[in-house]
Amino acid sequence: MTDRRRVALVTGASRGIGRGIALRLARDGFDVAVHYLNAAAAAEGVAAETRALGGNAEVLQGDIGDVDAARALVQEAHRRFGRLDAFVANAGGAVRKPFADITVADYDFQFAQARGTFFAMQEAARLLQDAGRIVVITSAATRNCPGDAGVYAGAKSALEAFARSLSREVGARGITVNVVAPGATRTDLLKDAPPQILESVKRNAFGRAAEVEDVADAVSLLCSADARWLTGQIVRADGGL
Repeated sequence: MTDRRRVALVTGASRGIGRGIALRLARDGFDVAVHYLNAAAAAEGVAAETRALGGNAEVLQGDIGDVDAARALVQEAHRRFGRLDAFVANAGGAVRKPFADITVADYDFQFAQARGTFFAMQEAARLLQDAGRIVVITSAATRNCPGDAGVYAGAKSALEAFARSLSREVGARGITVNVVAPGATRTDLLKDAPPQILESVKRNAFGRAAEVEDVADAVSLLCSADARWLTGQIVRADGGL
């Protein structure tokens, strides 16, 4: 590592968990590439908050479900800052329907998110500084799968397998690859969550939904030097669900 500030790219950082991660990493001393798909104004707001914390920020647009765009996003973050120390793969839409109602289009959309993230991870592994960090955000649904989340949980489970595999390939460079799998988290999406998600909140050890900061703190740990011996792990940030 040099004395230059570390750089993190956080996908899906315009709101919710992604926003919380971007701001937490800024507090940790990272400059941040704030990625968004559609919410340009919100992403610019996150970048402004990041700069107010003393760091630099760049706003990058792209569709993580498009392989070429996903690769280009990582390349552009590296180009703008001249280095990349952490990649947090948070972006990805969700299809929630009963198994019997899933269409081919639904399936293709959901797994396009995993495909794009795979190739973004591949590009990040190529461009990261030695001792860099990759953190993939999945979901508690990969283990506690609600009935309407089969295709979503399947795609997120694929990401967990990708992370474990990649961790073995980049370890010689000191790069760690880990997963954070949150449970129900208090974002603007939670109020529209199906009843079984809201019910799950009552079944974790704390009897409450996670705050965004609870998840962002777990990512912060995995992006720190203290996590140098943690790799290939799935951190289930679900309050003991």
